[in-house]
Amino acid sequence: MKLTKEEYKKMKDRAILNFGKADYRLFFSPSRINIIGEHIDYNGGNVLPCAIEIGTYALVKPAVRDVIRLRSYNAQYYKEVLIGSEFNPNNKWINYTLGMINAISESGYEVGGLEGIIYGNIPTGAGLSSSASLEILIGKIINDLYNNSEISMKDLAVLGMKTENDFIGLNSGIMDQFAIAMGSSGSAILLKTGTLDYEYVDADLGDSVLVILNTNKGRRLVDSKYNERRAECESALVKLKPKFEIENLCDLTEENLEDALSVLDLENERRRVRHAVTENARVQKAIEAIKNSNMEALGNLLNESHYSLKYDYEVTGDHLDAITAAARKAGAFGARMTGAGFGGCGIALVKKDELDEFKKTAGRLYKEETGLEVDFYETVIGSGPCELEVERWEY
Repeated sequence: MKLTKEEYKKMKDRAILNFGKADYRLFFSPSRINIIGEHIDYNGGNVLPCAIEIGTYALVKPAVRDVIRLRSYNAQYYKEVLIGSEFNPNNKWINYTLGMINAISESGYEVGGLEGIIYGNIPTGAGLSSSASLEILIGKIINDLYNNSEISMKDLAVLGMKTENDFIGLNSGIMDQFAIAMGSSGSAILLKTGTLDYEYVDADLGDSVLVILNTNKGRRLVDSKYNERRAECESALVKLKPKFEIENLCDLTEENLEDALSVLDLENERRRVRHAVTENARVQKAIEAIKNSNMEALGNLLNESHYSLKYDYEVTGDHLDAITAAARKAGAFGARMTGAGFGGCGIALVKKDELDEFKKTAGRLYKEETGLEVDFYETVIGSGPCELEVERWEY
């Protein structure tokens, strides 16, 4: 789902119409999926995400003043804001752009105005990190236009998380921004979120493929129980720290999990901790399964992850439960929700030669259960953000 010549020409025509003829520059930032390791990036856990080849494009030029003038090609929305302005809910998606530029400025780097067109092919509300994709896209643009690419991609990921936490008001972890900023073609990233140490893992699944399952049930994280889950984890951590030498919940192991749970007096906190510890252990098991080409074992781990997210972390919901159940009945090795939950997408591990029949059966079962259509996307693991040569479309 890369940018086509037709899409580029439409972006350029819109840019010229709104901002005049200029030497526009074209940038891209991918989306991401998380293979396994959900809701533990803010608990110091290990996660296994990868960048994918759908994402967000920008055709932009510097503005003469410190002003942001960006139009979305996907939605008829335009807002002009000054750099340094405060969060305003009426600014909609421009808040992610403004927050990222403000964060870069507050870190001591140069910033400047932007004019241009934003276009994304990430399904809206699907949980594939469209907001993080936009943040890292803007970070890449500001880095290249105003800082001679001085800011490291790792630092841009940190600034993206700061934007979510401090400007948007969502207490997310760093996984989404890190996976997008540091993406490498064909590889997942084993990210140790407690230290930001990372390594690339060959994501060759042989005769199988990960399929994205879009429930078409959107969600808004700020309005969900995402922040509540993080608060529950932080409360449990405060109670556990005096008893165990830990900085994060995922410093606990499966060996001392039961001892840790006995310290907690609230059932919801025990469930959150159980998920964090067992999910962290599943990440390493999944890496071993991939290395050993054991798709059955990997599928079982995906199933275990989903059940933990459903019963212990309580973030799945009827539509994610329905699509993952349909995927299993349709012959997938395993399936689970991916992303923050409360709607959005799942993933399923499927044999390539059974893919067409899988889609047909899973789609039918899901529609019978929910009345909604499911959209399927085959994953292509891509690289991180980049500037694209416009000449390839200029003919």
